[in-house]
Amino acid sequence: MAKDTSSSRAGTEEPQREVWSRSTNQHVTDFQKAKSPIGRRVGAVILWLLGFAIQLLCVLVVAGDLTLGDVRPPAWLVVVLAVIIDAVVTLLGVRLWKDASDAVSRQRGSAAPSAGVVRAAASSAAFVPMVLFFLFAHNVDGRTRGASLVAALVAAAVCAVATVAL
Repeated sequence: MAKDTSSSRAGTEEPQREVWSRSTNQHVTDFQKAKSPIGRRVGAVILWLLGFAIQLLCVLVVAGDLTLGDVRPPAWLVVVLAVIIDAVVTLLGVRLWKDASDAVSRQRGSAAPSAGVVRAAASSAAFVPMVLFFLFAHNVDGRTRGASLVAALVAAAVCAVATVAL
């Protein structure tokens, strides 16, 4: 009789496991399984490169090497616009990268434990060119340098915190 109960248990456990595995994968459609993370990662890299280009333009305008015709906008306006646009572009890139990583971790069945830290470092690193320029630029007046440096550092910190929260 003991054999009968163990064989009946084995027979009942297998269908339960099968039902459980089917129920956990029910929300994943074939379209979601077929999505490749490569497009999202390429999009994230393009957005980050766009952020670097925006910073380069900001640095050139503030330094006076690039002019916008006869118009000379205030340095603070250029820096504020560049920081805001760069923060938005960086966070969009981080979000795309996170979506790509989530898709890969769903396929593998596990997530990288340090993924949030890596994304926070990447979003903070997006402001490095602007921070370095304002640290070492001697052709810009002191007030503009100091305010721009603080704005870039605050934006880097905000982006790092927002990245972890995403």
